[in-house]
Amino acid sequence: MSIPEPPREPRWRPCLARRWVVGLVGFILIDLALILWASLAITDVALFRTDIVVGALLGPGLVLMGFWFRGVLRLRVMLREGTLTSGETIEIKKMLGLNPPHLKLRYRLRDDGGHHHETTQYVRAGSALGKRLLERPATLPVIHDRHEPGFSRAVGADDFVTA
Repeated sequence: MSIPEPPREPRWRPCLARRWVVGLVGFILIDLALILWASLAITDVALFRTDIVVGALLGPGLVLMGFWFRGVLRLRVMLREGTLTSGETIEIKKMLGLNPPHLKLRYRLRDDGGHHHETTQYVRAGSALGKRLLERPATLPVIHDRHEPGFSRAVGADDFVTA
């Protein structure tokens, strides 16, 4: 199966996985703020100023969640409307100590203006793209943003919804 032409319909999973730790930390901070606010509202015991502590947790949590969600939407738009090109594989390295296993992929692409851009991407070894990378291909399909060619992603056909 090949990569469809724009507008493509990317799956949500690869987009949501982008910098998921930022989203997780933001969610945890928001969750802590809400738990603290609810527990202090129930017990009426105030050891400290609740509004300051809740604000100190809620504010950064919302900011982190906002940054993460912006990145998710930006990647989704790039996968949907970006330019498909061929990337040259530089290095494929197995990452140790991660569960599930991941591969570190370094590749180089040439944009429409003829400039070369080098990028690193982490790929799950069990995904269709990861299995293909284990075969050590010389080239692979890459989608990049026309306005910012350094923002790119190596893709497989399973990253898109098929009709």
